[in-house]
Amino acid sequence: MKFGWMTAVVGLALLGSACASSALPVGPGPTRTIQSFDGLTLAYDDRGEGDSLLFIHGMCCERGFWAESAGELAEDYRVITMDLGGHGESGRNRAAWKLSDMASDVVAVVEHLELSELILVGHSMGGPTALLAAEQLPGRVHGVVAVDALHDPAMKMDLVAMEPFLELMADDYEGFWHMNVGSAFLPDADPAIIERVLEVANDTPFAVANGLMLSFAEYDATETLRACRVPVRCINASMSPTLTEASQAIATDFDAVLMEGVGHFPMLDAPEEFNRELRRVLSELSSL
Repeated sequence: MKFGWMTAVVGLALLGSACASSALPVGPGPTRTIQSFDGLTLAYDDRGEGDSLLFIHGMCCERGFWAESAGELAEDYRVITMDLGGHGESGRNRAAWKLSDMASDVVAVVEHLELSELILVGHSMGGPTALLAAEQLPGRVHGVVAVDALHDPAMKMDLVAMEPFLELMADDYEGFWHMNVGSAFLPDADPAIIERVLEVANDTPFAVANGLMLSFAEYDATETLRACRVPVRCINASMSPTLTEASQAIATDFDAVLMEGVGHFPMLDAPEEFNRELRRVLSELSSL
């Protein structure tokens, strides 16, 4: 499994793998807020009508990255985009930052909105977060769509191997991102998109990124995928291998499609193509 763009950025990909600027749309206002399980304020948007979709961003990202997809899909679905704790406009005063708490943030939004049936769409870290949240929401989540995530169920992040990168990030957080963020994109990517992602990453507190990285060292991808009892579909970039058969041997129902010519943020690199793939996957999940 690839653990999102951080895997590429810190050089931990065994397989080879943020305040928004005005360069791209950031979604509708006004922002709505709720309190998470521990009282932390969570920001979210809610638009459209129909079957419910909840979009979950990746680590050191924010909900505005879904603006192109959310805007189009809101024509046919009820679309919720949220900022996980420590990200975007959500609160940043949590004592510790763990992947399990990100999942609990998702659960808090689902319960607040009283969503009885929905599909979770998670990018990068949002993929594992969606799997963990689905386990806490039996009977409510109809499927999970992971975007450039869940590449290899055997992937593990080792603390010893991570140490040099964690030290580098601690010594010069802004410089760390400036030096490494380009690895999440192909050489011909739009510079405005890269700059936006870099800005959002730098705006995310060091404690959040550091805590989540350490949390991933405790994360068991195989067991989480095995525990998921709903269909899982991936829309992944072809720049890193996706071991579909390995995941199919573990998961209840798993499949993946690969997009060519995009980096780790396919919804930003090629929004029209990504939206077509997402609609196709959503249609498939709805028919199950």
